[in-house]
Formats: sequence, C-alpha cells, structure tokens
Amino acid sequence: MKKEVLSATAQVDPRSTATLGSLLIGSFPAWAALTHVLLFVGAFCFYSTLWPQAPVTQPDSGSYLQFARDLSDLHIDQLHERTPGYPIFLLLTGSVPSPDRTLFHVSLLLHLASIWFLSKILSRVGISAMGTILFALVVLLPPFVEPAAYVLTETLAETMLVSALASLVLWQLNRKFIWIVIAAATIAYAALTRPTYQLSALAVASWFFLAFYLFPSLRGNWRELAKGISIIIAGSILILGGY
Repeated sequence: MKKEVLSATAQVDPRSTATLGSLLIGSFPAWAALTHVLLFVGAFCFYSTLWPQAPVTQPDSGSYLQFARDLSDLHIDQLHERTPGYPIFLLLTGSVPSPDRTLFHVSLLLHLASIWFLSKILSRVGISAMGTILFALVVLLPPFVEPAAYVLTETLAETMLVSALASLVLWQLNRKFIWIVIAAATIAYAALTRPTYQLSALAVASWFFLAFYLFPSLRGNWRELAKGISIIIAGSILILGGY
C-alpha cells in the first residue's frame, strides 16, 4: 500500500510544474543560458554604439507621434488614422514631444526579450542548445535588429506576438487561467498596434479547434478548449471593440 501511494505521488502531471520561471530559465544548460546572455549584452552595446542617431523617424512616424501628443494632454484634436497601440507605447517611453534614446533602448530590449522567449520555446520543442544559439545569432544580425532603430510599430508588434505565443505555450502546459488571459491581451494589443493582426484572435481560436482533433497529445477537454477560445475572442472584442 505504501509503495502504491509513493508511486502515485511520483506521477505528477508535467503540465502542473510548468511556470513562467521554467520558460524563462529552465531547460537550458547553464552554458547555453550564459551564452545567450553574453550575446544579448554584446548586441545591446554594439548597436547602441553603431547607431548613435537612433531612434530615426520615418515618413509614417509623424502620425504616430502626433497621436501620442494628443494622448499626453488627454485631448484628441482630430480623428487619427493610426490605432493607439504604438502611440501609447511612445507615451510610456517618454517619447513626447519627440523621441529620444530611451525609445531605442527599450525597443532594443524588447527585441532581445523576444529572441529569448523564442529560443526557450524552440528548446522545449526539441531544438538543441546549440541550435537555439545559432538561431539567436541569426536574429541578432543588423537586418533583424534594424526595426528597433525606427519610430515604427514593428518591434512592439513582434514583442506582443511572441509574448502571446509564450503565454499560449504556458497555458497549454499547465492550463492556468492567467496565461490564457495574458495571451488574449497581447494578441489584442498586437492588433491595436498593427491592424494587420486584427484577425489573429480568430486564427488562434481556429487553431485550438483544429489541434483538438489533429493532435491527441495536445488535447485537454472540451471545457478547457471552450474556455480558451472564449477568452481569446472576448479579449479582442473588449480591447479592439472598445477602440
């Protein structure tokens, strides 16, 4: 009897042990984690030195900055053609009335954080530590980092989408309510940043439905599936619909 109890206790559902900490830190060998950190520190210093003029405005930047200025005084002088996701980010980074180095450094950190989350996700699906390091090296090349140097939406949208993916992975692993809520919020904010992604919630909900049938190993139960789809759709309705 005692052996049976011990055996049952040892058989813990691996999903219940999945946490944000495990996605941030776990599963990497120490040398691989250290290599990523060194790459990130080196990239941050390198690009901060290489691009002293960043952030650089582009033709589309003016409309985002004007929207942010209107938000800063809580008075909308005119209807804007831009959605408010990026202007809110500009406001939070102190880029009103004009952007400074803080915007570039925050954008660069967001890009590095996205790489880290993607490396961790790749590690969880079976990619070797060396493979994730090679991935990090590629996406740290100038063409992939350059968007962070512009006063444009690409880096913020990237971070929202990667955050949504990481949250969905955590929800799939442990079914905690908080992760599906974060996923819904970040998917909706990605659409609020770039309207191109306004159908992302529907795409994710459709994926949940198809995965339930196509991949038995990913199945939960109908109640969990319905909850996940409902929260994803509701998040977009509340955030995008409210705008």
